[in-house]
Amino acid sequence: MGENETFAPLRNEEGLLIVSDNSRTWLGSNKQAKIFPIELVMDSPISVIRLDGYPYTFSSSKKASADG
Repeated sequence: MGENETFAPLRNEEGLLIVSDNSRTWLGSNKQAKIFPIELVMDSPISVIRLDGYPYTFSSSKKASADG
């Protein structure tokens, strides 16, 4: 299953996060995708990220190094 305008699976060997457009109907269902507040803390050296217009916060349990 690949990325398109309404669906993007973000993954690596350690996990999967599905990002969907708010108007998408879930496969095998008549339910529309909805927006819910979420705070996701990852075991990865990233900065805090917030998406404008959405109640999402992504942060890290590790400190980012000067190298990136």
